[in-house]
Amino acid sequence: MSVSTRKSSAIVTDVGERFRLGEETLSGRTSHRRVHRLFPTLFPEKASFPYLDALTTIVSFTAMWLLVQKRIESWYYWIAVDVIGIEFYYVKGVRFIVLLYAIFLGMAINGLISWNKTSKTSEDLAC
Repeated sequence: MSVSTRKSSAIVTDVGERFRLGEETLSGRTSHRRVHRLFPTLFPEKASFPYLDALTTIVSFTAMWLLVQKRIESWYYWIAVDVIGIEFYYVKGVRFIVLLYAIFLGMAINGLISWNKTSKTSEDLAC
C-alpha cells in the first residue's frame, strides 16, 4: 500500500512542479537561472525542424509588417509561409494543421488577387 502511495505522490509532485514552473512563467517571475529547468519541463519533446520553424516565424513577422504598411508584397510572403507550412506539417503528420494552412493559402491567394484588382482600378482612375 505504501508503494502505490509513493507512486501517486510522485506523480502529483511532478504535475505540481510543472504547474509551479508554468505559473512562474505566466507571472513573469522566472529568472534566467531557471530557464534550463523550465523549458524541458514544459516542452519535453525536441523540435524536429527548428530552423525551418524559425524561418516561417520570421517571414510571418515580415509579412505582417508589410501588411500593416499596405504593401502588396506581403501576400507573396504569406503564400511562401503557407506553402512551407503545408509541407512542414505534412511531414510531421499533423494533418489538421495542413488543412488549416491550405485554407490560409487560399486566403492569401485571394488577398493577392483582390489587392491586384484594387491597385489596377486605382491606377486606372488616376490616369
